[in-house]
Amino acid sequence: TNLGGGLAGGEIPLIQACALYILRMGVIENLTETSQRSLLQRLIHLLLRPGCAAPSAVVALEGMSILLDVLGEVGEESGSTSVMDVLMLQVTSASGPVRQQAAQAVAALAVAQ
Repeated sequence: TNLGGGLAGGEIPLIQACALYILRMGVIENLTETSQRSLLQRLIHLLLRPGCAAPSAVVALEGMSILLDVLGEVGEESGSTSVMDVLMLQVTSASGPVRQQAAQAVAALAVAQ
């Protein structure tokens, strides 16, 4: 995954890129597979929260893409349908960077399935 890909048009690109670096190198790489799946679910719930700001959504979506790439699949317990449902909601966002990251996450999900 291209770390920070698609963030150039984001509202706070430097902070988003830093958050993604920490997420990938400091968190995701050090989690067990079970914990990575749990983090995927937490990111899904973050995106479903009312009032989730666009910069947060962009980071969550890129984090989901990274997790899908690392996991290589979406198991039954992660619920691939719920992942797709959340991504489809984000594809229709009013924010261009959110739509772009959602499209990348949909592509990562397609590869993972």
